[in-house]
Amino acid sequence: MKTFSLLSLLLATTVLCGCNAESPTDASATSETRATVDTWLPLSVGDKAIEAQLAMTPREQQQGLMRRESMGENQGMLFVFPRPKQQSFWMENTPLPLDIAYISPDGVIREIYRMQPYDTSSIVSHSRDIQLVLEMNQNWFPKNGVQVGDKLDMEKVKAAIRQRGYAPAKLGLK
Repeated sequence: MKTFSLLSLLLATTVLCGCNAESPTDASATSETRATVDTWLPLSVGDKAIEAQLAMTPREQQQGLMRRESMGENQGMLFVFPRPKQQSFWMENTPLPLDIAYISPDGVIREIYRMQPYDTSSIVSHSRDIQLVLEMNQNWFPKNGVQVGDKLDMEKVKAAIRQRGYAPAKLGLK
């Protein structure tokens, strides 16, 4: 009987520990606290506070802001890619007029472009070291005095990435 009780206790402990399994990408994130692509997370660009949804997976990035009818004045979407490279975006099925900033891994805005609703022409970055892309409502960047050379607060970006359940260091963002 003692053996059966000991085995039952061991099995229960194993099951309970397994229920608290850590994310395969970031041990600090739990399923209870993990943000989703629909979660607005606090970021800042230069000295301007914004809220952004993070598109982390290829599926989220492909969907982006498609079919979105509106977005708050200081809201946008930050696309986070696994490594820096030349990026290309378009506006297929996107009714919102947007501006797009191509950003290097250290958070520096390298390029800003205006994008027109439903335009399927690709906007290709000139820079080949783009790892982050921020889409905001059209004219948000000039209206807020944000320009090429300004920076995203990378500590806030890394905190938001961790909230999504990903490890910034695995993305080369240290």
